[in-house]
Amino acid sequence: MRHVTVVLCTCGSTLLEKMDFEKLRDVFSKSPLVKRVLVSDNLCRRSAFENLGLENDDRVVVAACSNRLLEAFFKGSKGLNIAEFVNIREQCAWACETREEATLKAVRMINGSIGKIIRAPQPHSREALKIVEEALVIGGGIAGVRCALDIADAGYRVYIVEKEPSIGGVMAQLDKTFPTLDCSICMPGDTEIFLDDGTITTLGELADKLSDVNRARVGTLSTYSFNSYSVKYGKIISAQKLSSPKTLVEVETSTGAKLCFTPEHKILVDSPEGPVWIECKQLKVGDRLYSPRKLNVKKSSREWIIDLLPDYSIRVADKDLNKIIRNKLKEKFTTLRNASLHLNIPYDILQKTEYFLSLSQLKKACEAIGLDWAEVRRKVRMLTYQGAGGKIHLKPRFLNEKLAYILGLIASDGCVETERIRFCNTSGQLIKLFLKSYKEIFPARAACLSYIEPGGPNQRRGTIVQIKNKVLIEVARRLKVKEDLKPIFRLDEKLVAAFLRGFFDGDGYVTLIRKPGWASAKITFALGNEYEYGYGLHLLLKRLGILSNVYEYKDRVVVDISSGKDVLRFIKKIGSNHPEKSPRLRKIVKSLSFQRSSGGLFDEMPLECGRLISNLRRKYRIPLRAFPLSHSNIARVIRQECRITVENLSRVLEAIERFVDPNDPDYLRLQEILKTEFFLDKVKELRTVPSTDNYVYDITIDPTHCFIPKGAFVVSNCIEGPLLSEAGRNRNITIIPNAEVVGVKGGVGDFRVKVRVNPTYVDPDKCNGCGECVSVCPVYQPNRYDADLKPVKAIYCPFAQAVPLKYVINKDYCIECGLCMKACTRAAINLEDEPKTVELNVGAIVVAVGSDLFDPRLKPEYHYGEYENVITNMEFERIICASGPTGGVLLRRDGKPAKRVAFIQCVGSRETGPGISECSYYCCAASMKEARLILEHDREAKVFIFYNELRAFGKGWEDLLYRRCLEDGVVFIRSRPSEVRRTEEGNLLIVYEDTLTGRRSMLEVDMVVLALGFKPSKRMAELAERLGVTVDRDGFVEEAHAKMKPLETRVRGIFVAGTCHGPRDIVESAVEGSGAAALVTSLFRRSIPRLPEVAEVSAEKCTGCGRCLLSCEYGAIVMEGDKARVLGSVCNGCGACLAACPQEAITLGNWGLGQLAPQVSAMLED
Repeated sequence: MRHVTVVLCTCGSTLLEKMDFEKLRDVFSKSPLVKRVLVSDNLCRRSAFENLGLENDDRVVVAACSNRLLEAFFKGSKGLNIAEFVNIREQCAWACETREEATLKAVRMINGSIGKIIRAPQPHSREALKIVEEALVIGGGIAGVRCALDIADAGYRVYIVEKEPSIGGVMAQLDKTFPTLDCSICMPGDTEIFLDDGTITTLGELADKLSDVNRARVGTLSTYSFNSYSVKYGKIISAQKLSSPKTLVEVETSTGAKLCFTPEHKILVDSPEGPVWIECKQLKVGDRLYSPRKLNVKKSSREWIIDLLPDYSIRVADKDLNKIIRNKLKEKFTTLRNASLHLNIPYDILQKTEYFLSLSQLKKACEAIGLDWAEVRRKVRMLTYQGAGGKIHLKPRFLNEKLAYILGLIASDGCVETERIRFCNTSGQLIKLFLKSYKEIFPARAACLSYIEPGGPNQRRGTIVQIKNKVLIEVARRLKVKEDLKPIFRLDEKLVAAFLRGFFDGDGYVTLIRKPGWASAKITFALGNEYEYGYGLHLLLKRLGILSNVYEYKDRVVVDISSGKDVLRFIKKIGSNHPEKSPRLRKIVKSLSFQRSSGGLFDEMPLECGRLISNLRRKYRIPLRAFPLSHSNIARVIRQECRITVENLSRVLEAIERFVDPNDPDYLRLQEILKTEFFLDKVKELRTVPSTDNYVYDITIDPTHCFIPKGAFVVSNCIEGPLLSEAGRNRNITIIPNAEVVGVKGGVGDFRVKVRVNPTYVDPDKCNGCGECVSVCPVYQPNRYDADLKPVKAIYCPFAQAVPLKYVINKDYCIECGLCMKACTRAAINLEDEPKTVELNVGAIVVAVGSDLFDPRLKPEYHYGEYENVITNMEFERIICASGPTGGVLLRRDGKPAKRVAFIQCVGSRETGPGISECSYYCCAASMKEARLILEHDREAKVFIFYNELRAFGKGWEDLLYRRCLEDGVVFIRSRPSEVRRTEEGNLLIVYEDTLTGRRSMLEVDMVVLALGFKPSKRMAELAERLGVTVDRDGFVEEAHAKMKPLETRVRGIFVAGTCHGPRDIVESAVEGSGAAALVTSLFRRSIPRLPEVAEVSAEKCTGCGRCLLSCEYGAIVMEGDKARVLGSVCNGCGACLAACPQEAITLGNWGLGQLAPQVSAMLED
């Protein structure tokens, strides 16, 4: 009876040349066991395969190329589970010299397969594997993090196992990345930032301070940053600039903030999962940005009036003080004439008592005689100036609330001219208030009044107060009360409140709206057409924690306070001295305090609250009636269809307190959000605008890598920082740091992974990253993050933006003194901590463990470790980085600047010695990037690159790297230096032969940088053995097929990404991470048929010897009593257990030892 279908594939010139397909067709058409013979020219094509007309229950012998390419295709596409594959290309056509020999061998092999398949049992029913829809990513570098984020964004749970205490990998150590050398440098130079002392500067000004003198100044400044719903000061460790794109994106919010960014710049946006970073080009109108409610100043000091005055025109009129200074000068210089010559002060001024010293002359004299100006300043009480008409008595010697109030009045309705100040208002009571306040501060100074007659029947007569007081004029000018109000921002809160009180009394309006059971109020400032002035007023209000809106109405700029809580806060902190406005404010307090006011935009809480409330309700089975809101309202909040207000969240937490565990993470998170120092500012408008500058700028903030420009909303300032933070916050990602995989069992869809978590001796759940333990630790250890260039304490955080941001203890250096335990207020340190084992059940595994750098000590000709100025490229990265051990200054080990630097390429790669045979791919581009970094820091430096062949290819590499290096004067020398020598002066001599000219020479430089190649990580072979994957000759993970399956391994369900796969750069590593994630999600979304070649144990024959258990690499066999049983979902059908079983009790699906003899007999038949 004919059972078998034979399929012959004629694809390829080799088969057509070496194989007689007509003879094969004739031979098998006559066989009594063959039902039909089919010939196809390309079985790999789905259309050719469909045209064969095969059915699921057909017994098929396929004679073609490698079964590695065809078997999965046949069984996966058509569901054929009884099929045998004969490789007539490699085993016949390639192996035989003549056409006749190849054809004869093919006949015998196909005969053997027919004899085997004809005796196969009936087909098994095909079942789909049950897949665990969770993934494991081994390694937390850029490839692993990118892969985990993509899988998590698809809705699947991911575990990241990282051997270090933080994710980030090598990229976390880099200063900038090629080809663009960017760190998210994304904002115009005129973008303002607020420093912790209240000073307002621009990004451009900070970038200009990168000279050696001013760089230390940059490192001491701090600005506002976002850290877990609270405003935190972050240190500015560097400022950078880059060529600007042609267009920028302008973001305008509901509060009136306007900021420009490059399209790729990341901004912190509210989402159902909490705060997330998205690129500016992805923003939409209506998105909510995180904006600070209050802008504090770290430390505000008294502002002395004489410090606000010009040094040359104002004179000190205190006779006693002038007399003391003259006497001290006589003692110092013998005569006043000598003092005059030495200090360059006119002799008449020093000699005649009726002449007074100017402020500059007084400061110069104090410096000469050794008096502290801060102490002398306290004694100054009388001032004068030319045309003053007498002395001005300084009743307050420093800026006080009364003077700030007058300045507020002048800012609202005044005019500051060169010789006078004019204040105009139609309210006679306000005029009297102004004059009274002025007389209290300057009792001897007169003020003139004039009047403006009304121009119409509805107008009132105005009164103008004119003051000729240069002291007040200069103070008003110095504080810019009529310009941008920036100097006011740094003053004490009481002075800011007094200034705003005066501004409100002069030009503010208050409105009260009442309705039955409900009331609202609004405070409005109507200004001119200067938007920046209105935003400055908005920032002064935010300085006091009062939120307002800035907008343009017709031809005026309006600042209004409309939220009931902010109106009450304004009345409490600022208030009014105006006889008419003050009673209105008191009336508003009564109305808003005892009647319900509407919740405004600033009262909305993040969407994340709905998810957290839903978690608590489900976890503790809290009924809806327990919530103090209507059922529809709380249901919409839980479904995240609307945002809950501050007041309602407070009521909800109070109501559910009796149901929940007070230490529940979700409950604690809600309490943290309730106390947030941020509000959600809505995106009002997005515009594309042309760039007005040749450059864009950025600053680097340590440790948060985010800041709040212009006091508006939170933005990112680096590439990797937000990426790591996003992985740390993603609810679908679980990070297991300081851990390693020690065992893997199972197969695709059902891996059982054993993970050993090494002790950190700090409880991560209790540690809040405060760093108090570090300050008391007396022991230092090498710092791997800084390439061992700068030590770190025995208890340490890996780096400033580590994720998770937790401290760990290195017990190899810890002396167990216990000081850190005493310093920790949360009892997070446990020196008795022990390793833990975690078992994970996942459906897929991604290997992204990265690689190591070549050990340069294996190249003794370069004397690394012996010559102190021979360094590696990673050490160079840490030195040139602004957050590195030298603050970004390129210094030799003796502290001298490195002016001549040489890079030697291919150290440890492209050789047959101790390195790897392949190109390390990244070195050429990395060295050119580092050369450009040197020239950015020092335009006078000379850079040399010794190369074999420049292999820098990819988008932007030719233009942004190679051509820029040539334009900047980088010298490229085609040579592999034979030796590095040291001169008596400590410089380095490179001995080389230029292979383009054949000239031998030596080059003297200050520093040599070795561009190291990659090598497999130390534990790669051990991990590969545990996973069952193979490695290549260099030790990197080997892929299933170099072209067709570059990210798959030979084990189904295990994928590979990043440099553990071979040398890669950052871009390709990230691409491979996303590619592996796509394969994982594809695996989870489709049904995988169970292999028909699954081992089965005959219970009658099995004696329970256990040899099959030892032979199975996948852990697919378990003992049940005294019998072995195969786990079908885990078995990979390798057949090792068949050979190991002495009782022949195991069969492999349709195949067993019973089919082997017929196969051999059929092959030997004529």
